[in-house]
Order: sequence, then C-alpha cells, then structure tokens
Amino acid sequence: MLLPDKHLKIGESILGLAALVLTNLEKPQAFDKLMAILAKRFETPEWPAYHNTETVTLALCFLHLAGFIDVTPEGDLTRCD
Repeated sequence: MLLPDKHLKIGESILGLAALVLTNLEKPQAFDKLMAILAKRFETPEWPAYHNTETVTLALCFLHLAGFIDVTPEGDLTRCD
C-alpha cells in the first residue's frame, strides 16, 4: 500500500529551491544562465533533489512576490538588497 509522507525534505521544497536560487543570483542574470548554473547543482550530494524549469519558475515567483528579486528592464533577474 502507498502511504503519503508526512515530511518533505528542504531540498525538495519550493522554499528550499528559492534559497538555492537566491544564493546563486549574485549578479543580474538571464533565466537561461541561472537555470544552467542551477542544473549543475541538482542531484548532487549537496542538493539531492531534482527540479525542472517549472519548479524553478515557481521559486522565482515566490521570491518576486516576497520582494527578494526583481526583473531589470533588459529582462535579467536581480536581487533586491
């Protein structure tokens, strides 16, 4: 029988992914470049969960809604410090 888990690892959550995105967004970057940087870190011992563009986009939406990131006129993602 399949039973749901009561706990979610931080690496599998959108909140944890948002923290990883924010850590890797040190300077303004295009989404494609940021995704390439993040893809290298997925499924490693440091970050064992896999995320795709959909979950990264959800993390970016959360960060933008919370006021942690913004989009430059050129379309790059940047941190709001």
